[in-house]
Formats: sequence, structure tokens, C-alpha cells
Amino acid sequence: MLAALFEEQGYAVHQADSARAAIEYAKEIDFDAVLSDIRMPGKTGIEMVGEMRSLRPRTPVILMTAFGSIDSAIGAMRAGAFDYITKPFEPDTALITVERALEQRALEQENQRLRRAVDQTTSFGDLIGASPAMRDIFALIRKVAHGRSSVLITGDSGTGKEVVARTLHYHGARADQPFIPVNCSAIPEGLLESELFGHVKGAFTGAPSHRSVACSKKPAAARSSSTKSATWAPGSRASCCAYFRTARFARSAAISRLGWMSGSSRRLTRI
Repeated sequence: MLAALFEEQGYAVHQADSARAAIEYAKEIDFDAVLSDIRMPGKTGIEMVGEMRSLRPRTPVILMTAFGSIDSAIGAMRAGAFDYITKPFEPDTALITVERALEQRALEQENQRLRRAVDQTTSFGDLIGASPAMRDIFALIRKVAHGRSSVLITGDSGTGKEVVARTLHYHGARADQPFIPVNCSAIPEGLLESELFGHVKGAFTGAPSHRSVACSKKPAAARSSSTKSATWAPGSRASCCAYFRTARFARSAAISRLGWMSGSSRRLTRI
């Protein structure tokens, strides 16, 4: 009856009269799904699930029984069955359950295909490379791109820290917002805080007017990148850390949603 039902729906159906016969079929054919009774000659359906999971771990197995109980349902799911149907049931119940199993398998196969495609790629944004080290960098960028934490990128001069920062930005949640690179070594020490955070009239000698905040006046979801951050004077570093932590120098708290990446070619001391 079930075989005819699925054949009418366009499925290719293979029938087995025992768990052993089903396992032998599975050794030769990678079925999209298996629908089995729990009580069969020889091995039970639950025992067959265990063997099927070892042989074809990606194949979903659906069990049926006329002796439904909580214990048998728990046993089936623990064995690795996709679902459990209690007889008697409507034909549509079997069809819907099998369709769900096929959808899950299709999603898993697509996920595997995409993972293989990602593993085989030799470029990511402006970064190009196929070595294990570059693949590790690609994977790390994907891992942190959608986070809200600040990011420190280290490496020798000329290794592409800003390229990594730019790639990280344009593959994250803020990709539709500006990317703002800031070369800290090109800004005189006394002007760094003013350039980044702005100032009010009379804050220091030579401040005749208000200056807008360079970073936090940008859209709240933007991401800034500073290079040569290790060259900052200790006082500037302390002020910047306090600013990013509390936004106390900003006239709005938008900085709390401003992503910040910092790059340094110097070897930094762990504290």
C-alpha cells in the first residue's frame, strides 16, 4: 500500500521484507530516505536504524509501529531515527513526514556543497591566497565579521592589515555603512584626539571654534580602522580606550555601535 502511494507521487521505491535485506540494499544504493516498521522478522527496526546510521549516516530513517508507546518512541529517536509514526495513520502523514526528511537531507547536502566551495576558494574580498595560512585567515574573518567586538589586527608592515580590515568590514553586518581608515602615525600627537573625537571652542590654545566628532558623527553602524595604533602616545591611548568604552567624550552614545579595528606592525606586550 505504501509503495503504491509513493510511486503515485513519483518516487522510486525499493521494498525489503526484513531489516537484513534493507541493509543489503543500502550497501549498494544511497537512498534519500528509509521508511521502516519497527517489528520485522529478525532484527527490529530500531536495531536497523543503528546499522543504517553507521552505513549511511546522512540517510534519514522513519520508523512505523502499531504498538506505539513513549518507550518505543524514545528508543527510536535515541537510535537516530528522523521521526516516528504510530499506526494507524493517514497516507498524507507518511507523505509529509518523508517530504520533511527529504528537505532536511537536501539542506544538509547544500550545506556540504557550500562548505566545499568555501574551502576551495582562493580569494575573499581583496585577499587572494590558497595556502593553509590564508584559508585560516579567511575562516577567522568569517567568524568575527558579524560580531560587535573591537578587532586588533597585527602583522609586519606591508602584510595587508588594512586589506584584512576592509575585507572584514564588507563581509559583516555593517557592509552597507562607511569604512573609515585612519592612519594614526600621520597625525601629530597633539592633534590625534581632536581629529578623532573633535573639540569644543576654547578647549585648548588654537581652538577658536567647535569641531565635529570625526568618528562618532558618522552613521552609527559604521566601522573605523586605525593603523599604526601602537605608535600612539600613552596619554592618547588611554583617552581613546576610555572613549570607546564609555563614549564619555562624545556628544552622543552612537560610538557604542561603532565597530573599531586597530592594526599594528609592532609586537605588542601581553598584560
